[in-house]
Amino acid sequence: MNTIARTTVPPKSKTDKAQRIELYDRYGSMAYGIILNIVPQPEVAQKILVDLFATLSIDEETSARERESTTIIQLARAKALANRPSSSERSLTSFHPTERNLPKVVFNLSFWHGCNSEEIAERLHITTNDVLRAIRTYVKSFTTA
Repeated sequence: MNTIARTTVPPKSKTDKAQRIELYDRYGSMAYGIILNIVPQPEVAQKILVDLFATLSIDEETSARERESTTIIQLARAKALANRPSSSERSLTSFHPTERNLPKVVFNLSFWHGCNSEEIAERLHITTNDVLRAIRTYVKSFTTA
């Protein structure tokens, strides 16, 4: 996987090339995992990963308070969502939440599938407030664990 990203697009300078290689080595697996969760086709996911690191300018994308990893997570997710199948091709009918797993199902639909709260509420036959509450509960479960 390293050779794909390293040979695709020529860098602007030697320091830029070194920075891209370092970022890819540090965060490539994480970004690939995120992309693969959103776009489950490995070939497409690899192309998105290569595109991510080929066009990545971490200095421009990262604000003073953000970490590099946060920026790469956001960019990987955005690129994967932009390249996922259209909503008519995605099957979300396999999501049958129970009261116990509702927060996880709602979070997965929101983060991994890119659905907005209205779509989730409509699909699961719950209110938008319940969707937001479920996301909050799911995220909060990580901070209290």
